[in-house]
Amino acid sequence: MALEMQVHVQGLQLVGYHGVFPEEQRVPNLFEFNITVRYTPLPNTVFTLENTIDYGGIVTIVKANMQPPVALLETLAANIGEQLTQTYLHCTEISIQIIKTQAPLPAFNGTVGITYHWKK
Repeated sequence: MALEMQVHVQGLQLVGYHGVFPEEQRVPNLFEFNITVRYTPLPNTVFTLENTIDYGGIVTIVKANMQPPVALLETLAANIGEQLTQTYLHCTEISIQIIKTQAPLPAFNGTVGITYHWKK
């Protein structure tokens, strides 16, 4: 049986200007990120940060993608996913959920979002 590990970054909240509508590009919005990265470590190697997925590195990649703004959350997630796969070559699966906490919809009090899923 192969060993599998998952690294999670949950509830990362960042302010940004992503959106299609002009108002979204002027008024800041709070975005919440929930990210899981799976990988299969080599036997007896999970003793150093270099042999795992660094959750601090995941946060750095997400923060770097908050500028410049993009119109679609799907584009934002794909950009983050691509950078994660290039940074962590041993990852086997990535899930990125992005929640926009204040959707520009009339008479709507909930949240909206997308989930990006990549599997090797």
